[in-house]
Parts: sequence; structure tokens; C-alpha cells
Amino acid sequence: MIEAYAASAHSARLIDLSEIEEPLWSTFNGKREQRGTRSRRPYPDELEIYSFPQQWSSTALGFGGIGGQEFTTATTVVVVCRDEACVYFGGRFAYKVAGCRRSEAFQTDLRRHLMADVMKSSSRYESAKKEVRE
Repeated sequence: MIEAYAASAHSARLIDLSEIEEPLWSTFNGKREQRGTRSRRPYPDELEIYSFPQQWSSTALGFGGIGGQEFTTATTVVVVCRDEACVYFGGRFAYKVAGCRRSEAFQTDLRRHLMADVMKSSSRYESAKKEVRE
């Protein structure tokens, strides 16, 4: 379980979450003005991380495809930064949800510890952007 948690948090912060745009400021003669923007990765203290066991009807977890026909429990990790979330099943990236704080279905599923599988995520979470990384 700790491996799935650590791998998911690390992947979200360094790869899967979108970069954050920040203004660059300069001060000249006591006057502060914006001189552009910069992109950066999210800081660890900007992340909200939720982890819980979730049961799936096959060994393919929530990814679909070919898997053994037995109930399998795997750790689901959801990493939220600002208004975007990345969802991981068993330590593997499943999908990204943009606008997660505005999606009532996403918030309900997160509270219930029952996240949608990859195939249903886009339609269930409305503003979801399904991204699969290989």
C-alpha cells in the first residue's frame, strides 16, 4: 500500500499534474510591476492526497481489458492540486480530472471511496480530460 501511495504522489507532482503558471514581479524605483510569467511544478505542500482500498471485479482493476475474473482489492490514490486531480489504481496512472472541485460526482465518489473506472471517468466527471500515459 505504501508503495502505491508514494509512487502515485511522486508521479502526480513531477509528471501528471499540470504545471502552475505564476507571475514574475520586479521592483524598480519603488514600483512593483509584473514582468512575465513562469511555469513550475506543484510543491508538495500544495497537494491533497487521498488513499483508500477499492474493490474491482477483475484483476485488470479499473483499466478494463483482459484480466482474471476474480474480485481484486487495490489501493486507489487521488492527488488533488488546486482544481485538478490525478487518479491512480494500484500505483498506476488512470486518469486526470480537470475541474474536480466543481464536479459533484467526483466529490461524491471521493467521499464514498468509489472512483469510476477509466472508461466511465470522462462521462461521469463531466469536465474530465481522460489522459492515458504509456
